[in-house]
Amino acid sequence: MRKLSTYIDANEPKIYKALLNQSDTDPPTAIELVNTLGEVSFSYLDVGRYSINLNNAFPEEKTFFNNKLCAIKVVGSFYGLMTLNGSSIKIVSVEEDAYANNFLICAPIEILVYP
Repeated sequence: MRKLSTYIDANEPKIYKALLNQSDTDPPTAIELVNTLGEVSFSYLDVGRYSINLNNAFPEEKTFFNNKLCAIKVVGSFYGLMTLNGSSIKIVSVEEDAYANNFLICAPIEILVYP
């Protein structure tokens, strides 16, 4: 018989929690709070569009991100996460209904990847 703690550990998700900052045309930087995923990198794609990258780390059917953490600075402004592919998650930042840089300031994100 397997111990409950062994079962729980084997079924726990890998976790990435961080506070993101972004300015100008630089990719976001992260203050990592929890990282059991591995070494992630960030890319600048275009104005207000960035990605979190880690090779084959984000299977679509097993990856959860908490968009409820995404802050609203002013009406019509937000940031959010969406799946790009199994190796990247896209981050978008919108200010007053247009993609915008310089919007991510200690912006919390949470990604869970289940086994």
